[in-house]
Amino acid sequence: MSWGALRGLAAGLIAIAATPLVLAEAAGGHAGGEHAAGVRRILVAGDSAAHSLIPYLREAAAARGIEVHSAAIEGCGVIEGDLVVPPGSPAPELFIDYTVCPRTAPRLQIEKVAEHDPDLVLWMSGWETWPFRRLDGQMVEFGTFNGNLALAGAIDRAVGRLSAGGARVVFLPLPPNAYPNVYDNPPEAEDEVGKRRLAGLMDDYAGRHAGVTTVVDVADLLCPDGPPCPDQVGPGVRPRHIDGYHFGGPGAAWFAEELLDLVLAPAPIHALTLSLPVPCANAGVGDPPARDPSRCA
Repeated sequence: MSWGALRGLAAGLIAIAATPLVLAEAAGGHAGGEHAAGVRRILVAGDSAAHSLIPYLREAAAARGIEVHSAAIEGCGVIEGDLVVPPGSPAPELFIDYTVCPRTAPRLQIEKVAEHDPDLVLWMSGWETWPFRRLDGQMVEFGTFNGNLALAGAIDRAVGRLSAGGARVVFLPLPPNAYPNVYDNPPEAEDEVGKRRLAGLMDDYAGRHAGVTTVVDVADLLCPDGPPCPDQVGPGVRPRHIDGYHFGGPGAAWFAEELLDLVLAPAPIHALTLSLPVPCANAGVGDPPARDPSRCA
């Protein structure tokens, strides 16, 4: 996650706090019981993008007889690890204290899993792309082979926390930010590459842990023609119009309905049709970087 993207997140969080919640009526609706067998409770884990989507998910899920609970924290990702500012770079000016995340987020996940006993957990966060973090006492860099090995270990621990009660964990890797947007936050190449790398890492992990995790490519909804991602994905449908990252308004209500259709399907799609070729530095975990050149940019 680039510093420019972080500034955009901060601006968007302020905008969301000042924006009244507007929920659109779901076209056609969904009858209760139209969902994957056994799914009665969903837990959402993630950052402010996930947090902004929860009210819309709750309304859409309620029509299907499903509860939605939150373990999302604004300004925090899902995995642990102290976030470190790259050497020589100024600290980003944020009104959120991201330094508390390594202690707060894992504890909240454990508490919410124990409290709500979810059947399904949705993971949506962009903070896992932070360039440098300290894991197990070691400084690791996101996007490098060794860094991604360490990140995969942190993902594995987070999946363990979230699936402790038997829930399936669904990764929802976000595509690049939508543009144009109200706050005029343009997309950044560095942020786009980071999201592709994270999507590739999640896809690789889910392929190796298919009994517990799944990847659902929300880019099919948010960025159907590939990047650059438009703010409007259908006539008048703008799910991320505020700052390109957070969800709000009738477009978010539409997205929540469509997302539930995907994650509650009997056999959720394990595919990343959005993702451009994954850079070689993000090759399969545990394999040499040149394992599969077809997956490299």
